[in-house]
Amino acid sequence: MTHAVAVTPREGVVWFGWVLAGVFALSPLLGWLSPLGFAPLAALGGLLTIRGIRVEDEQRPVALAILVLVTWALASVLWSPFKPDSIESATAAKLIAQAILYWALFRAGAAASAEARTMALRVLTWGMGGLGLILALEAATGAGIYQALRAAIGDPIRPDLAVRNVAQGGFVLAVLTPAAALASKRTGCGVWPIVLMAGGIAGASLSLAADAPILALVVSV
Repeated sequence: MTHAVAVTPREGVVWFGWVLAGVFALSPLLGWLSPLGFAPLAALGGLLTIRGIRVEDEQRPVALAILVLVTWALASVLWSPFKPDSIESATAAKLIAQAILYWALFRAGAAASAEARTMALRVLTWGMGGLGLILALEAATGAGIYQALRAAIGDPIRPDLAVRNVAQGGFVLAVLTPAAALASKRTGCGVWPIVLMAGGIAGASLSLAADAPILALVVSV
């Protein structure tokens, strides 16, 4: 007879809650300074919560939809003339890993205790509000804060490249704004975080010349 290694209820709810809070706390910082680091952060969160992964009955339609999309994407990769020469460029491997790890992170929200989940959602709400405020200020100053920070660490950057880099944070904000806005409503954080998020998306889209965050926001909703 084999015995599965189980996570005790108390151990699971505490660990999953802290992982979620950590991911949500780092997301605004990466969204501003290194948007490309957002995907590895989410993957790390999924890896840290992988032991709690499962598919409940009510989640099967969503899981099936994800499986179909990943399968379709993998099939399209097969007939592509591009042949990856490293794991970093292997789209198929990354899609499979993302489907598993992102689902694990999603499940962590359900596995966490109500108190831990509320704490994590408040971190998400105010974190995205903070990112919105930073992007709005960057839009008003032409990425002046980002340029000053780069100059302070001895790595100056051209203004046009600074604007491009900061504008990418609009994608992170746009994708997470609907969830953060709902979290704000459910945890009683009020309307101000939502106003800040909207200001950040508007700033990134209008003043930083990044139109795609608006589309990302629509799809995310």
